[in-house]
Formats: sequence, structure tokens, C-alpha cells
Amino acid sequence: RKPLTIQLYGFFMLFMGFMLVPSEFPSWLSWTYYVGMQTYSWRVFMYSEFCCDDEQVWGDDENSTFKTGMDVLEFYEIENVNRGNDLIVLFCYGIFIHMLSCVVLHLRYTIFRSKIGEIEETISETAPDVLQDVNSSNEGSVKE
Repeated sequence: RKPLTIQLYGFFMLFMGFMLVPSEFPSWLSWTYYVGMQTYSWRVFMYSEFCCDDEQVWGDDENSTFKTGMDVLEFYEIENVNRGNDLIVLFCYGIFIHMLSCVVLHLRYTIFRSKIGEIEETISETAPDVLQDVNSSNEGSVKE
């Protein structure tokens, strides 16, 4: 079983603009391009790598798809990226995730602490082997 965050991360990876360019998205999924944080980091990296590279020619023959760096950006539909705005969005994502983690940890160790302790006591009374197996598997994963 995979955590929901991994599944969401994978979903948004599909719609960040590398595997499918935004014009090829189904219309009802076009919002995914702007929600995933991978989109913003990928756009900044691509723009930093290929922007303003018109003088460098990569392909000499007529069959070459990308002759300049701007051709690459135009292919992926990111020729008008504002790196500053994208970096601000990434910074805000980081702050949001940090604050959300703090809230979850606060709730876990203040409100739900007694409830989790009660569950562990109930398990240890009814099935002590189960709790012992869980603890031993957690110790094994920490050592590795």
C-alpha cells in the first residue's frame, strides 16, 4: 500500500509538462499543470538551461527538431516563464508543507496522544504478539 502523497506526486508528475505538453492535456485536467509543485521547479530548470541560447546551433541537418535552446522551450510551451514568480510559488509551497507538518505533529502529540496510547494498550492486552511483531519490525528498519 502506497501513501496518498506518493500517489499524488506521481499523478502531478504526469501533468508537469514534460510527458505531455499543456496543450495536449484533456480540458478537464488542465488545472493539474498549475497545482503540482514539480511544474514550477521543472520550468525554472528548463528555462535556466535553454533560455537565450539562440546563437548555439545543435543540429546541422534539416531533420533536427531542436536547433536552438528556444526551440526546446517552445516545444514544451515554456518560452515565457518568469523564473522569479515560479521560485516564489516554490517557496510558498515549502512554507505551506512545513506549516502543515507542524500542525499534524502538534495534533498527534497533544490531542491524539491519549487515544493512540489507549489503542496500543488494548492491542497489548488482547494480542501481545502483534504489538511485539510491530515493534521488532520497526527496530529492524531503523537499524538498516
